[in-house]
Amino acid sequence: ANPVQVNSKRLHAAYQYILSRFQDFGLKMSDVANQVNLGDSAFSHFFKKATNRSFSDYLIAMRIEHACKLLIESDE
Repeated sequence: ANPVQVNSKRLHAAYQYILSRFQDFGLKMSDVANQVNLGDSAFSHFFKKATNRSFSDYLIAMRIEHACKLLIESDE
């Protein structure tokens, strides 16, 4: 497999893992890194290069977006 395909699969796997666990406030970058078989530092660089934002910025944005959706769509 070429590096682009590997990275694409890795990014997809990371997204899926984050999506399924972003509401867990114990979620750490190292959890996601382990899921995609990268060390913390390598994952951090990989994620930033792929998304143009840090893992923590991405996670915070995802949580805020979810909170806004709840505020709009429910009485919570």
